[in-house]
Amino acid sequence: MKVLGVIPARFASTRLEGKPILMIGDKPMVVHVYQNALKSSFLNDVVIATDHKNIYETCQKFGCNVVMTANSHLSGTDRVIEVSEQFQDFDFIINIQGDEPFLKPNSIDELVQIFIQNPNAEIGTLVKKIDNSEDLWAESVVKCVKDSFGKALYFSRSVIPYLRSENNKDLWHQKHTYWKHLGIYGYTQKALQKIKNLNLSSLEQCESLEQLRWLENGLQIYTSETSFQSLAVDTLEDYHKAIQYWESHFTVE
Repeated sequence: MKVLGVIPARFASTRLEGKPILMIGDKPMVVHVYQNALKSSFLNDVVIATDHKNIYETCQKFGCNVVMTANSHLSGTDRVIEVSEQFQDFDFIINIQGDEPFLKPNSIDELVQIFIQNPNAEIGTLVKKIDNSEDLWAESVVKCVKDSFGKALYFSRSVIPYLRSENNKDLWHQKHTYWKHLGIYGYTQKALQKIKNLNLSSLEQCESLEQLRWLENGLQIYTSETSFQSLAVDTLEDYHKAIQYWESHFTVE
């Protein structure tokens, strides 16, 4: 079994342009991700996939394996598909978020275990128990409903399932376990080729979630519960939080 980790790194982020090469401590954010991914027990190789010369050159300076990809991709998955076609001898491709500088290598290992334990799995992803009301009601936090075998039934920005019989919504945690979806994916090579040929779906358009396109077209997404969650840098405020986290955990006075 050969497993490739791919880190999409787009320059033109709408909320924080050029964020992959913003410095956190002594290195750019995407380099933190790359070096943490290399510590996974299952990845045979890791590559950064970018559409921008500055990111490409910066990654090279830090000794990262990096490739240039088209700048026309609409999603990180599209970029991963392009890279996967250059690495066809790999059985599984892991799509690693390039904006999580404190990525836990164990979370990658948990994701790969999905395919080891479920030979029929085409796509794997991680979910985490929601333990606070802020995450539950935030539309930026994607919720997942899964069956008793761990297969995803649906993803939504809304609170699902809806507690119809519960008048006191503060008691949600006593009635049901809600799952937060984490944006790391694993795919078989065949699954990526299926995804490549899928058109935009109606559910995807409603929720602005590309994984709904996959479900709507019959692809099986298996989930695994994780206790790990790293800080994602989407905004300037998140970036400042990441710097503070680095300074409090990784610097020596």
